[in-house]
Amino acid sequence: MHHDEQIAAEAVQEEIKPTTNNDSTRLKEADKIVKKSVFVAVGIGFIPVPIVDVFALTSLQLFTIKKLSMHYNIEFSKDRGKSIIASLISSIVPVSLSETVFSALKFIPIIGYPTSLLALPALGGASTYAIGKVFIQHFEAGGTFLDLDPNKMKDYFIEQYKKGQELVKDLKGKKTDHSQS
Repeated sequence: MHHDEQIAAEAVQEEIKPTTNNDSTRLKEADKIVKKSVFVAVGIGFIPVPIVDVFALTSLQLFTIKKLSMHYNIEFSKDRGKSIIASLISSIVPVSLSETVFSALKFIPIIGYPTSLLALPALGGASTYAIGKVFIQHFEAGGTFLDLDPNKMKDYFIEQYKKGQELVKDLKGKKTDHSQS
């Protein structure tokens, strides 16, 4: 396991309860996995080293779907997971490209790091949320890694990405509210 994968894994590490027959409980637990990953993804956006943040985010997203597959008792495939993530992210190409661009901005003295801080945490959080929600929906429907067709999930991914953006905005608002108290 690479160092950035290990950091992401430790950050999201939590006891996964065995899948129960109660669909509501199973879904709530899956949502907890995704939301915890969103918090970590937002934090990854603050890594000051260019490009390392992008690798750490990808590792976190892969780890998140691994945790979801464990939660749903579905065999995990790292290679298939990478492929699915890449395909889903390609549906928002300008955004995924901007993750790399904003990360590279950190190389520019004085303005680069602050500029990247305005965008990277939100991009990472929203994309992690959307990826998690795609896998939850697919696993809830009885799917596996082998039968997930990213092309059929792109519209849902984009919809969830927008919801992820709202979630990240809400998180920022709550942080601001707490810091003013």
